[in-house]
Amino acid sequence: MSMYFTRPALAGLAIALAAGCAALAQESPGATSTPAAPAAAPVAPAPPPARPIQINRFVPSGEERTIWFFAANFPDCSSRGPTVARVLEKPEHGDASLVAGDSFPAFGSNSPLASCNSRKTQGLMVNYRSAPDYTGEDRLRLFVIFPDGSGGEWNYTLIVK
Repeated sequence: MSMYFTRPALAGLAIALAAGCAALAQESPGATSTPAAPAAAPVAPAPPPARPIQINRFVPSGEERTIWFFAANFPDCSSRGPTVARVLEKPEHGDASLVAGDSFPAFGSNSPLASCNSRKTQGLMVNYRSAPDYTGEDRLRLFVIFPDGSGGEWNYTLIVK
């Protein structure tokens, strides 16, 4: 486990250790005492969690649509491995499914992986179908874990027309 200290905390720890050593040196050689344990150094708080990614998608009522495709690729466009997702909140007015399959990724034009957009790759499709004749908004929340161990939360607002 890593511990991170701020500079003032390290300075305080050094002063406390020096004071403890000086106190021990002043004791008589024949005295037996147990030195006091140094005070625990404060640990810096963990960074705040990443903000969820917000996605809006329009979906025709009653029709299944792939609303997102997660792909993780190496620079040669081969797959890094499986992407896994967990449903945190199911849609209230329809059904969502997570399906491993092949599709075209959509890396940004400035991404070094943009050239992979013209090749099918393995990934995870997020599909949604509203209840028949439902129109309005629906929501879906996922937690996604990529092959390299990175991950995050995706919140979908589904506008059903």
